[in-house]
Amino acid sequence: MAEEPSRATLSNLSTENRSFPPSPGFAAQANATADWYDQADADRDAFWAARPSG
Repeated sequence: MAEEPSRATLSNLSTENRSFPPSPGFAAQANATADWYDQADADRDAFWAARPSG
C-alpha cells in the first residue's frame, strides 16, 4: 500500500494565491466595472438592492 502523505504536504497543496488578471480586450467588454466593486465594498446590501433580481 502507498505511504500516506503528511498533513503539512496536503495543506500546502490546497493553498492558491496566484491571480490571473483578464486581458485588456476581455475587460473592455465586461458588464461589471471597477465602480461596481467600489460600490459593493462601500455598502453590499445597497449594491444588491439596486440590482434587478431574476
